[in-house]
Amino acid sequence: MVSVYDRIQHRYDKPRLTLYARVMAYASLTAVLLGYTGALTVYFVEHKAPGATILTFGDAVWWACATLSTVGYGDVTPVTPLGRVTAVGLMACGLALLGAVTGSFSSWLIQVFRREDER
Repeated sequence: MVSVYDRIQHRYDKPRLTLYARVMAYASLTAVLLGYTGALTVYFVEHKAPGATILTFGDAVWWACATLSTVGYGDVTPVTPLGRVTAVGLMACGLALLGAVTGSFSSWLIQVFRREDER
């Protein structure tokens, strides 16, 4: 059975989105899923820990967004070992996603400028 995605791809004989748009879309979706998973994990292990600053799911989402975006305000931080391991993973993934999006955008700009120079 052929999926809807395959039908669309074969109908137009090329992907609906350019490579750059797909990188941006995949990176965005990955960031959302990682952020949600990280927030759930940290909330689960932190909200009852002694000395925890992440007490609500909203705090966990705020922390995950700040960590993934590499801002890291420091107003809420994990205190448990699993929370800190999750933080390191989110930091690494945030840097990787930021690098992928920045690299893709830079490549797209270079391609646009090269086309302009050729005209």
